[in-house]
Amino acid sequence: MHRRCGEKDPRWLPAGAAGRSQLWLRSLFAGFLFAPQELWARRLQARAAAARFPPDGRGVLGMHVRRGDACGDAGVQHNQDCVATERYAAAARELAARYGLTRVLVATNGGPEVLRELREMLPGLEVRPLAAAAPRPARAAGPRPGGA
Repeated sequence: MHRRCGEKDPRWLPAGAAGRSQLWLRSLFAGFLFAPQELWARRLQARAAAARFPPDGRGVLGMHVRRGDACGDAGVQHNQDCVATERYAAAARELAARYGLTRVLVATNGGPEVLRELREMLPGLEVRPLAAAAPRPARAAGPRPGGA
């Protein structure tokens, strides 16, 4: 029995929660805890509109093309391989055909050259860059919180 309300099935749990596993209850709590708050939901909707996402989120393939340190110095050992743009394009073609996708939203540090290559290699798909995040406001001068 729950000490605080004196019931076997406390009222703060949804109907049907009694007898469920701890994993189910934890998943329910995590879903509540990590659900977007109204402010963030509005921001996400604005970003989706700017990227011209379909309202239901279908038809868009997200792709992250790395061109930073992995593709830099040949003499330096990296923990990732520099993957050719053609391999990204081949995967995009396969996924687009399988799921009926029409757009590819690309996040990359490779600049416009990567987008140009992908557009040439994916003529039937709309290739768009992921809009860069807005810069954070500059931190005010002075000591940091915590005395550092």
